[in-house]
Amino acid sequence: MTQKNSLFILSSYLIYGLVMPLLSRISNPSIAFTTQTFFNILSLGLFILINYKIAYQNSQETSVISFNRLFLGSILAFVSLLIAQIIFKWIEIHLFHLSGFSENTNLLLEISRKYPFYIIGIIFTAPVLEELVFRKVLFGNMSDFISPNLAAAFSSLLFSFAHHDGHFIIYFVLGLILCFTYHKTQSILAPIFAHIGMNIVILAFAL
Repeated sequence: MTQKNSLFILSSYLIYGLVMPLLSRISNPSIAFTTQTFFNILSLGLFILINYKIAYQNSQETSVISFNRLFLGSILAFVSLLIAQIIFKWIEIHLFHLSGFSENTNLLLEISRKYPFYIIGIIFTAPVLEELVFRKVLFGNMSDFISPNLAAAFSSLLFSFAHHDGHFIIYFVLGLILCFTYHKTQSILAPIFAHIGMNIVILAFAL
């Protein structure tokens, strides 16, 4: 069941990553971003369906989590993500002399300003897909074979590369925080909620 679930999630994520750029090539921007939004909603539903219809528990999910633990874990992770963004952005700018500009984020914000419905994909689809892939499938499954620390580092490295906008340190640290949250709460819902919350705050301040 573990292999089947993981295979479906990874293959669906790869298809998602291939289809979205193709949809952006549609000449009419309104049609392109509307189509992408519908595809985001469809992908979100598919990933949730796969995760619950072909359910499995890895070594990170050894107990049933209480609502209070889930709520506290999500809030602490959410705050940690925001603080980490501030600290490591400062480090990238002042110690490594990197630009504070994020081409990836700026593009998404520009699209969202013109087509507000596109926000659905940023707030909901991206966090759910990324947490299921990088935390549950990669980190969770690798933790069955190697130490959780190494699994977290490797999955966070892949998470950082997947964003490919130059801010590798920030995304790597965010990935570590989300892995730690998953490990401590033993529920993939905690990093999903924290990730969604972070995206909402970033959009709220930027828009």
